Amino acid sequence: MAICGIFNYQNNNEGNQRVKTEMSAVTPGGFRGLAAVKTVLFAGLDLIFSPLLAWLAALAIYIPEGRSFTECVSAVPVLLLAAVSVLTPVLYFVCGAYNFWRRGARLEDALRALAAAVLSTLFFALFSVFAGVGLEFGVFIIYFKILCGLTLSLRFFRRVSALFIKPKTPQYGRRSTDRIMLIGAGEAGEKILRLIQARTPVTRRGVVCIIDDDVRKHGTFLCGVPVIGGRKMIESAVREYNIGELIIAAPSMKPQERGEVVMHCVRTHAKLLILPNIYNMVNCEVRLGELREVRIEDLLGQDPIRLEKDRVHEFIRGKRVMVTGGGGSIGSELCRQIAAGGPELLIALDIYENTTYILEQELRRDYPDLNLKIIIANICDSEAIGRVFEEYKPHTVFNAAAHKHVPLMENNVIEAVKNNIFGTLNLIRAADASGVERFVMISSDKAVRPTNVMGVTKRVCEMLMQVYSRISKTRFSAVRFGNVLGTNGSVIPLFREQIARGGPVQVTHPEIKRYFMTISEAVSLVLEAASLALGGEIFVLDMGKPIKITDLARSMIMLAGYEPDKDIKIEYIGLRPGEKMFEELIIDRDIMARTKNNLIFIEKHAGLDEARLFEMLGKLSTAIHISDAEVKKVLCEYVPEYDSTPAQVDTLRQVQRDGA
Repeated sequence: MAICGIFNYQNNNEGNQRVKTEMSAVTPGGFRGLAAVKTVLFAGLDLIFSPLLAWLAALAIYIPEGRSFTECVSAVPVLLLAAVSVLTPVLYFVCGAYNFWRRGARLEDALRALAAAVLSTLFFALFSVFAGVGLEFGVFIIYFKILCGLTLSLRFFRRVSALFIKPKTPQYGRRSTDRIMLIGAGEAGEKILRLIQARTPVTRRGVVCIIDDDVRKHGTFLCGVPVIGGRKMIESAVREYNIGELIIAAPSMKPQERGEVVMHCVRTHAKLLILPNIYNMVNCEVRLGELREVRIEDLLGQDPIRLEKDRVHEFIRGKRVMVTGGGGSIGSELCRQIAAGGPELLIALDIYENTTYILEQELRRDYPDLNLKIIIANICDSEAIGRVFEEYKPHTVFNAAAHKHVPLMENNVIEAVKNNIFGTLNLIRAADASGVERFVMISSDKAVRPTNVMGVTKRVCEMLMQVYSRISKTRFSAVRFGNVLGTNGSVIPLFREQIARGGPVQVTHPEIKRYFMTISEAVSLVLEAASLALGGEIFVLDMGKPIKITDLARSMIMLAGYEPDKDIKIEYIGLRPGEKMFEELIIDRDIMARTKNNLIFIEKHAGLDEARLFEMLGKLSTAIHISDAEVKKVLCEYVPEYDSTPAQVDTLRQVQRDGA
């Protein structure tokens, strides 16, 4: 049987061991249900037709001189023909020639069938010699050729017929949800496969093929399931195997590669699940419960962020921590991660009661021992804020309360200044008066060379942090980052809503780009930056490369199971008031400093001095009672980088990039 073993040979020890394990999985006991039925069916066809027809055809073609066809047929004992007919399918089975039905015949199946035909011919010739049948060797050569032809015709009929019959357009919705394709033949993939196979007798669901980019694994079997090729075969294999569900089980795959694989998968419109990144798994344990649906961040191709959770928890543990804007997207995630760190007291302050109530219910459910206080208050109310600080005396404050919507704030300039600047000022003064240890403000990439009111108010708040860090014992700092996936007001929920309505998905400009990070990652980096703060820093988070909003829209449309520009149109509506084509995170790279975390930088850009800052605040307090135009005039005077003509800023930046 050495001939059969050649086709499973691997060039390394690990491969050899895998082959031994996997070949044992194709024994009769390894087949269940439909697998056993199909194997028996093909074995029956080989038993009845292949050896007998091959023998009769060989005699008809090659009749020894001086003998008739009838004499040759009668010279062979019936028992000999029966023995060869029974032995032939057994040899096919041993050589693995019945595995082709799982995924369609390929070259390796032809080689397996040829090996079995060689053995069948050799046994037939030997039996004939021992039985005293006087036939020339040429008869057995022709028998071998015809047997191979019959065997290969049976196995390759579907592939050959596909060359002449135009395939129907695949009906994705009619695919069998019981047929699964596994992507990843590594350790995690094997564990997921074994878990699914353990449930197969109960659920009748099973993995029928595997995709892996390692060419050394192509043509091998993992737990009896064939590895059929690399990622480029995903779409065609889904049609060929009638796949209804895809599972990506390659947690160590590079982010960019994972994004490409996900794109291949979403084009099939099959159900898609993914195993989370390996950095999020404990001791590399794999469970079916770990599988989740694909999210938009899986398509972005960004490197996973490794966090110093021990440092953050040590910073939080046993402290009284306040989060303003606690009911918002960033604020609520701050509360979740702070609650996990074991604070003495968590204070969530927000003016909006509905989302804050939902947060309260979640935290009390998930952290029953958490000392939680929910405060409904307006940060613009200095008296109310003062009472809260005086009563609870927090050690650390995270200020996530702000108006953040750019176009809305362009039309509500006074409200933006009152809430973002003077509301933050109330918090700063209360923190200073009550002896808060650390005060961290959530800033924005729109504060860098701002072209809108929201951005310039955030830039003024950064200056407030810098000035008060010099005159107060409290360590004031700011953390600046870009767009966060899934936050209220971001493009993600807007695109989802537009897709659900059938489109169009509205994008401002084909070339507009933004930085993106997940809420969890951004908040974790905020907490880590806060633990590093000494006072006066503007921490800047490395958010990777900016992403085209158009690409994001197309990816979301495909994730929803539609074709961009066909099922769901993309409509370009032009830049909105205050918007830039490109956002920035850093004012001047020459004044950047690294921290212990390579994803957190410190910008040392000098802000206003104390006298000039308070002079600006005085003029703003007067201007907010006059008009939006007067407020903008003051901001332009004291924040020289503020430019309300974003098109000019984008043109300048494009020239600088082209020159670089």
